[in-house]
Amino acid sequence: EYVHSEDPVQAAGIVVSDRVELLWRTVLEVQGFQAFTRTAARQLLQWERAYGWTRYGAAVAEKERSLATVLAGMLHGADSWTHFADAYLAALDELLKARQLAASRPKSGSPWEREWPRQCEGRARNLAAWHDELLTWLRDGESEDRLERIAQHPALAGPETEFLQAKLCWGKGQAGRTHELMAKCLKRYPGSPAFIAFAKEIGMSGES
Repeated sequence: EYVHSEDPVQAAGIVVSDRVELLWRTVLEVQGFQAFTRTAARQLLQWERAYGWTRYGAAVAEKERSLATVLAGMLHGADSWTHFADAYLAALDELLKARQLAASRPKSGSPWEREWPRQCEGRARNLAAWHDELLTWLRDGESEDRLERIAQHPALAGPETEFLQAKLCWGKGQAGRTHELMAKCLKRYPGSPAFIAFAKEIGMSGES
């Protein structure tokens, strides 16, 4: 890394999303849908990156896709989305339990424990595209409660989580709460194109 200026993933010619899709399709074909949802949900939490898998965001390979896009091409019908959302929530719960276990040990305050808030915010940012996919498929249906649980989950935090909450509130006609949440999002990241676009859509200036 000190010697080579070229991104190592690009240098190797690896399209990470293609490799992940191959892995997930193999699990699906060989072990079945239940095993696929358990495996892919855990790996999605570990592997998804908001800016791709190259070392620097500006150098994302043209062929690279988000893992949210990969999953969207593998899940067919409302039932499959609901089952995967359940597996995703279970994977989030596992992360939370691991954190709680670490915090309960006599020598708490480890670096991993201290960085938990930052990890939660980074996780929400990395998974924002996935949450948008879930919003498209689960909102206004019998499985909308999964979205509520995700939006409030302690393993996720920061402006992207508040953005998800705002979109859910807007769908319920809770304009005041939506504006309140978006004001917090814009205060944290005033230049976010997604935040500004949604703020304008709901009648805010995008600069509030």
